Amino acid sequence: MPWDAQQKAAFLETQFDYQDAAYRGSYPDASFAAVLLRGEPIGRLYVAHTAGEVRLVEITLAEGERNHGIGSWLIRGVMATAAAQHKPLVVHVDVANQGAKRLYLRLGFSVTADAGLYEELRWLPPPAPAGA
Repeated sequence: MPWDAQQKAAFLETQFDYQDAAYRGSYPDASFAAVLLRGEPIGRLYVAHTAGEVRLVEITLAEGERNHGIGSWLIRGVMATAAAQHKPLVVHVDVANQGAKRLYLRLGFSVTADAGLYEELRWLPPPAPAGA
């Protein structure tokens, strides 16, 4: 777009506000966290907990912070939470985002549904020990 930096920033802020409001409306009990590195914001992590699953609503990292293991570390943390709750972890990935899909598959997720523009991927925690 032939916009100056101020117009682009205003547009992105508006888009963020709309998306954030939609997530908070759909998942009112979710956790919404900024991802910080050395005190500076580099992304966001939205996680919803329901009776039957933990849903990774969104994980976003600034472009320059990707492919350094931060996303894997964050996802493993959510996996540990899901495992502690004995619930599957579910995420929807844009079909065009093959890098993200490869990451989830490497971490043990499986594709469980094709929803057109998105695929649902699911990770199942190890079975709970007997008597737990």
